[in-house]
Amino acid sequence: MVPILDPDQQYALDECDPSPRHKVSNNLPGTPAFCPLVRRTPDLVAFSEKALGERAREAMGRVRPDLVARAAVFILLNDSKSSFAIEGERPSGQRAARWGQAIAQAGMRPLNLDELDRLQRIVIGDARFVRLGLRDEGGFIGVNDRDTNMFLNQNGGRLSQRACTKEFAALDEVEVERIEALYADGFERD
Repeated sequence: MVPILDPDQQYALDECDPSPRHKVSNNLPGTPAFCPLVRRTPDLVAFSEKALGERAREAMGRVRPDLVARAAVFILLNDSKSSFAIEGERPSGQRAARWGQAIAQAGMRPLNLDELDRLQRIVIGDARFVRLGLRDEGGFIGVNDRDTNMFLNQNGGRLSQRACTKEFAALDEVEVERIEALYADGFERD
């Protein structure tokens, strides 16, 4: 049997479904409804070889759990601020509380469209003037509001003085250097 995709040229499944009638092994990475094909370029192979997932897990294992939790809260707060800024909104205290409630409940049930709709209704509250559901127009992904001071990405991989004195005040100099080194190691720029 011959594989449909040449794994030296394209990213393909390791486990194949044989089709004896067609004398091929189906190693396509998807379904008939959606099957993304990605060329195996030298840049992508080099990036894959960095084993970033494994390196991230190792790094997380070397950081105190309370620091990981604080960093997660900080990132979530900045992501929330950016999300509201992208929409041009300044949330009321009630809306921010609903956002926190939705975040707290996220991940407790299997993720599907009904669950996304439920979480969206929690955040929106009164949906009379809003179209709920998935968007079919483009959206923005990234940092829109520079005032949120994303602690590493916008500062060349270094914690800002503001972040060190506020969100990460409990860190000593060695811990700050360790976080910056981990960031530099995981996101080294060519």
